[in-house]
Amino acid sequence: MLRARTPDGVEQEVYALLSAYQLLRTAMVDATDSQPGFDPDRASFTTALNTARDQIVDATGVIAGTVIDLVGVIGTHVLNNLLPDRRIRVKSRIIKTHRFGQAPELR
Repeated sequence: MLRARTPDGVEQEVYALLSAYQLLRTAMVDATDSQPGFDPDRASFTTALNTARDQIVDATGVIAGTVIDLVGVIGTHVLNNLLPDRRIRVKSRIIKTHRFGQAPELR
């Protein structure tokens, strides 16, 4: 839900949300890349989002030490809560020729 009431405010809020989304996705990829053999598809965006939110609410890890950790708290939580492997697609994707159970139109 956007809270801004002006077009400039909406634009700023959208850019902020897109930036936060990109940062979380980057943290997820950095975390899975740090462990060989981990598929980035198994990283949970919800876990990353909730961990980031908790860090902001608790104000933990605000002052960073001198050691730069690419995995960090968010990445550690993502790695500890990986999603199961995706199932193999049984059927190839096809384009449906009709909609809502009706027969296709003849031309």
